[in-house]
Amino acid sequence: MPATVLLSTGDIARIVGAHPNTIMEWATRGVVEPANNRRGDGYPRFYSLMDAVGLVYGWAWKQAGAGLQLVRPIARAVAALTEEQLLGAIRAGRRVVVPWGPDRAVLAAAEPGEVPEALDLEGAYLRVKNYAAGLGQPAVLGRRPKNAKVGA
Repeated sequence: MPATVLLSTGDIARIVGAHPNTIMEWATRGVVEPANNRRGDGYPRFYSLMDAVGLVYGWAWKQAGAGLQLVRPIARAVAALTEEQLLGAIRAGRRVVVPWGPDRAVLAAAEPGEVPEALDLEGAYLRVKNYAAGLGQPAVLGRRPKNAKVGA
């Protein structure tokens, strides 16, 4: 059974180069729901691998000029996928998530190079996956819940 990957708000902030408060604000606004039930009132928020990919991909869209109104459904659509579904979509050529009506986004087909590199879903996935692989076991007790292990 693969280990559960949980990334902190600080981890997500480091991946995208943002301040942790920005990521916390996104969680408060419901861009992606943290894996630990939206807690944030004095408790650290942790995100699953796919939550993190959704946030990183949403950040790429924000950097490309999209407002939070468009970023939210894009990030949620990615976070709702399983890792296997995401990899299957990428193999099938669906490499970009685009807004599709209010509060909805869909995976769309695109050849590598047809979309800006920053908006290629595979890139966001690899950034998160590589970051998580480099974490190893938490060095500080209490950084992650006891039953969560960081790994591929």
